Amino acid sequence: MIPDDRRGRANAQASAGGGGKRPLFFVPAVPALLLEFPIDSAVGAKHMRISDRKIFGGLAVVSLGSLAGALILGEAFRLQPCYWCNFQRLLYMMLAVFGLGGTLLPGWRKFWALLSGLTALAGVLAAGRQSWMQYAPQDAVECGFGDPTLIERLVDWLSGWWPSMFMVTGFCKDRDGVFLGLSLANWSGVCFLALFGVSVWLWFRREKRGWWVR
Repeated sequence: MIPDDRRGRANAQASAGGGGKRPLFFVPAVPALLLEFPIDSAVGAKHMRISDRKIFGGLAVVSLGSLAGALILGEAFRLQPCYWCNFQRLLYMMLAVFGLGGTLLPGWRKFWALLSGLTALAGVLAAGRQSWMQYAPQDAVECGFGDPTLIERLVDWLSGWWPSMFMVTGFCKDRDGVFLGLSLANWSGVCFLALFGVSVWLWFRREKRGWWVR
């Protein structure tokens, strides 16, 4: 319980409104303590909101970070990229571009969210396909054998323009670079799934007007 004399002084101080002191909230349930915080701080906290620009910027940074991490691990452990690996590299680049677009032009939020969501979903499917080939190699046809698919044609075309990034030197069925029981393809699928979730959130996010969403 708060002593009567302290409670009286606190109420008098709150009701006086003089001396430039702001109105206070009081929590009498805390024994022998008077917790106080300004009302305007509470209102400001209520309106705190991460801007779309920052979220798109984070999406671009994560995409570039995932791409850079895959490249560094590939060089460190002498991993040979396959068709699906290089296709996922392309998708990470596209996500970084869309994230940068959303950072520069946040007013087109739904447009950038749609592009990044579709790209991230394609990444989930690509990483899932590669993961399935690694876990059931006996049931899968190795990439590059037989008639080339559209993705294989695209990767081959890109390797002519940027061979250090898109040149295929490995096999899709090889389960290399295992970390915590998951291969790089598995981790890539997790990253793409997270980026897809962020894109969906951006699409359905309610628009709010005010200085805190700039």
